[in-house]
Amino acid sequence: MASKCLLRSSPATRRAHQRGLFVQLRLSSTSSQLTTGTCPPSTCACAATPDLEIDRIKPLINTVPRHSKHLVVHTGRDDWASRIEDDKEKPNIAKELKALLGPKGEFYEATSGSVMISNCSSGPAGSVTIFPEGRMFSSLRDYEGVYQDFVRMLLLPEDLRVDAPGKLPFEDHSSGEKITIFICGHNTRDSRCGIMGPLLRDEFKTQSKKIVNERSGWEPDVSLISHIGGHAFAGNIIIYFPSTWTKHPLAGKGIWYGRVEPKHVEGILKETMTKGVIIEELFRGGLDFDGQLLRLGQQ
Repeated sequence: MASKCLLRSSPATRRAHQRGLFVQLRLSSTSSQLTTGTCPPSTCACAATPDLEIDRIKPLINTVPRHSKHLVVHTGRDDWASRIEDDKEKPNIAKELKALLGPKGEFYEATSGSVMISNCSSGPAGSVTIFPEGRMFSSLRDYEGVYQDFVRMLLLPEDLRVDAPGKLPFEDHSSGEKITIFICGHNTRDSRCGIMGPLLRDEFKTQSKKIVNERSGWEPDVSLISHIGGHAFAGNIIIYFPSTWTKHPLAGKGIWYGRVEPKHVEGILKETMTKGVIIEELFRGGLDFDGQLLRLGQQ
């Protein structure tokens, strides 16, 4: 039987994808990933799965929204407005950045509209992390024009970026040493995520502590995130792996799973996070470190 590996799109592919096309480019054989068809059965007494109206018919594969970077605003709360740009919090960093990077924004064409912006429930409030790099910055509210500078210096393509005169005008808190798990828990956008998100967050925190005791070396940061698309597939999660974990098969990648239930958490921790194995029945797609989209293909 043919084995599966991760495929990704080239820069030309991403431009084609913007026109509604998608062309595959196979990774080199040294970059192929292990996969397993289904999540292993849970051996723990995990929480029950709530009775929700989840789409279990539509294929999950390739349902990740087109993007090459994921900008996550830390808010320290999870009661966001249905559209995060309508949130009443001041300053509304997501609103400011969406205005610059959205379809009518100053930098939309330069970035090809490929920057996805979300809020998350973890702190410190007012900081922003750029994924898949995992670089966290604060002080984005300190002067007029700070958001434009942030985009020009850190989010534009390399050949269009403006270098900071000396030190960056934002505090860099990047450590890049921990796996980050985001779980959609945007209740005002869709109640399915609002119910499943907190349940999975608690399950990941509980199960990861047990597994860390068995396998030393890591414990993930877990938090809720605003709408990422596909609420009919709740629970939806994104797992970002540090690029510094050079011996891990998924180093520098973001892996998207859908239809995740509490019974899957132990298997995700042991298979995907510990071993780097993709669970096909949950896999929506992913993002490589260089901004290329990932999908499964035959090898």
